[in-house]
Amino acid sequence: MRLTSQLIVLTSFLLIACDPGFSFDPDDWDSHHQDGYDWKKQIDKIEIAVASMGGVIGDSYVGLSLQLSNQGDELLILEKSELITGGKREFEASLPGSGDMRWRSVEANRSERLELSWYFGRSAIDVLGERFKVLLHLRRGEQVQPVEIHYSRVK
Repeated sequence: MRLTSQLIVLTSFLLIACDPGFSFDPDDWDSHHQDGYDWKKQIDKIEIAVASMGGVIGDSYVGLSLQLSNQGDELLILEKSELITGGKREFEASLPGSGDMRWRSVEANRSERLELSWYFGRSAIDVLGERFKVLLHLRRGEQVQPVEIHYSRVK
C-alpha cells in the first residue's frame, strides 16, 4: 500500500513538473540536419545554418545556435542580433563572449559556431506568439548586411 502511494505521488509530480515544449522553425529555409543544425540558407557569400528554436512553456528565454560560413575574402562580423515579435517588440540578443569580437567574427573561408540568447523576464512563449523574426546584422568590411530569419511555431 505504501509503495502504491509513493508511485502515485511520484507520477503526479512528474506530470505536473514537466511543462510541454514549444518549437519554431525558419520559414523557407532548406532542410539540413547535419552537425546539430536543422536548416540552412545561402546568402551571397555567406552560408548560414541554424537549429530550430524552442524550449518548455515556462522558459523565460530562447537561444539560437547558428553556424556562419564565410565564403568571402574579408572578415565577417556579427554586429548585433535582434528578435522582433509580431507585436513589433524588439529584443537585442546577448552575444557570445559578452560581445568580445573574437566570439562573433568569422575569418575568410572559415566557419564558426555562434550561440545567441534572448531573456524576456516572463514566459518566452507569451512573448514570441506564433511568429517572430531574428535580424542578424552582419558586417564585411564597411558594408553591413541585414539577414532576416522568419520563424513560425510548429508545436
